[in-house]
Amino acid sequence: PPVTRAARALMTVGDVWDWHLTHNLKPHNRTWGIDERTYNRECIQWAALPMRSLSRTMIAERKTEILNRGKPGAVNLFLSVMRGICKTAVAEGWADKNPAEQVRKCRMQKRARFLDEDEIGTFFTSLAKLKEDRQDYFMVVLFTAARKSNVCAMAWQDINFTRNTWIIPDPESKNKDPIYLPLARVVVEILVKRKA
Repeated sequence: PPVTRAARALMTVGDVWDWHLTHNLKPHNRTWGIDERTYNRECIQWAALPMRSLSRTMIAERKTEILNRGKPGAVNLFLSVMRGICKTAVAEGWADKNPAEQVRKCRMQKRARFLDEDEIGTFFTSLAKLKEDRQDYFMVVLFTAARKSNVCAMAWQDINFTRNTWIIPDPESKNKDPIYLPLARVVVEILVKRKA
């Protein structure tokens, strides 16, 4: 990173993004790919803009543009990325303030979706047509309610077949604390079959 005052003043949004992605997101955030796609879709227009020229008004106007496309979720991803960029710029001395801090995210309604009786039948009929390993994957996801990344990272040393439990280790869990999950009989049967 630049060390002189003049060089720091020339840091662009794109420069800060590259540094933020390499030093903050990739080492510490497993979902950095979502941020990268969001940056490339919503923020890249500012890549050559000096970081110190980025304003709250610019960010708020971009928020409105995205919202006018009917995508409140995309607005929140955009603001999350911009807050990360601006926070990094302030922390590294490339900007004096975080212009994204005061721009509010959209309020999102929680979605509750349940399969009705007809859909459950269709789901299991479709599931039966898949290859066995995919059937097993979806059944484990369904009966543990674990995140897909955790199910994909499941390891034998984390399964206790005596107690029928699964420990998601702290590096793998979202909040970095270990998660202890009881396993339904159907999941244990799948795991025993796969282990054999």
